[in-house]
Amino acid sequence: MNYRNIINIFFHFILFFVIFIIVLELFFYAVIKRHGNDIRGRKLHVYGVLLELDNWSIFAIAAILVRFLFTMYSLLDAKAVSIIHLIVLLIISVVFAISSKRVRNFFVEVASSFAVYFGLICIKLLFGYMVDVRVEWYIILGIGLLYLFMFCYALFFLLREVNSIVSNSEYVRSGRDED
Repeated sequence: MNYRNIINIFFHFILFFVIFIIVLELFFYAVIKRHGNDIRGRKLHVYGVLLELDNWSIFAIAAILVRFLFTMYSLLDAKAVSIIHLIVLLIISVVFAISSKRVRNFFVEVASSFAVYFGLICIKLLFGYMVDVRVEWYIILGIGLLYLFMFCYALFFLLREVNSIVSNSEYVRSGRDED
């Protein structure tokens, strides 16, 4: 693996990340502009919950979000998966485990990183089979199902960890006691 490939992977991921953030910002701007009074009327406390989190919790949410987006980027570029993808997934998982301050998360996140990498390698191998041998409907179906599974798997871990971090917040616990 040469340095150009590593820089290429990171450049494309950063470009993907920036485009995702811009689209997300435009989406939220349109929703707030169209339904601003409804949102204020329902008293959604998402912004308040994120404000009341400590720095480690915000860092943990950021790390798990970056891991989710890196997995989505890797799915889009699954034909070029390399060992660099595993290293990046492991680094992000270790950062998340340290910032969430739970030892159990370390082992779960490392195992999850290996599972994501294994899924990406399977997709790469199936693409290679289609190119080298032949295109079969069941191979295309298998790739589609693997894409769907990988998306659901990454989304599950994202939502589970964000829920875990937010529910451990003092703000959320004190808000539950008041209701």
